[in-house]
Amino acid sequence: MKAPGYADLLRSNKSYRLLWTGQVISFFGDWFKSIALYTIVQEMTGSAQAIAGVLVALLLPIFLVMPIAGPLVDKFDRRKLLIFTDVARAICAPFLVLAHHLNSLPMLFGVLVLMVGFSGIFIPARSAVIPQITSKEELPVAMALSGGSWSVMLAVGAATGGIVT
Repeated sequence: MKAPGYADLLRSNKSYRLLWTGQVISFFGDWFKSIALYTIVQEMTGSAQAIAGVLVALLLPIFLVMPIAGPLVDKFDRRKLLIFTDVARAICAPFLVLAHHLNSLPMLFGVLVLMVGFSGIFIPARSAVIPQITSKEELPVAMALSGGSWSVMLAVGAATGGIVT
């Protein structure tokens, strides 16, 4: 059987289409949030070190959570883990706004670290579920589409975040 194209995959595989759509929205929000955070921290502090702290808070928690994420993904239902971590990140998001309104850099960093920690569980769970919801022929196309979507949403989300902020 021939591998499907991107449009064929999205049209024929509802489970993957739903996962991919959620992924695209999530990537957009992640990049939008990153640009907004750099702007907020620059306004709050005027400090290059604080902006570097945002970068650390966006990367370090994933690195620290990954060693436990694999066993969690293997032990628990991946679908439930995806839903739980996405809901947890959504619950955290308004607290970033609150931290900005309170002009609280420690609160902003704390919430950001928590959000990114949940992302460190979400990412491997999402990657692990793709082979479960695609056929052998669909898998390479699904993985390529997922990877390419990250790059496109980097550009679109960051540009939109820059325009809005």
